[in-house]
Amino acid sequence: MGSGQADRPAGRKIPNTAILIVGISAVLLIVIVIALVATCQALSRNIGLNAVVTFKGKRL
Repeated sequence: MGSGQADRPAGRKIPNTAILIVGISAVLLIVIVIALVATCQALSRNIGLNAVVTFKGKRL
């Protein structure tokens, strides 16, 4: 108990497939976040409006 080692038995390694799955998941998550941020910025752009209103009369 006092060896300072992790709870894993000595010699046990994380499988390469687990590392691969975590890596691919992280990359996909980053791509999704970047796509969402880009979409939100595209939707929130200001659109200029140039309008002229002409009124002839006494009341609106």
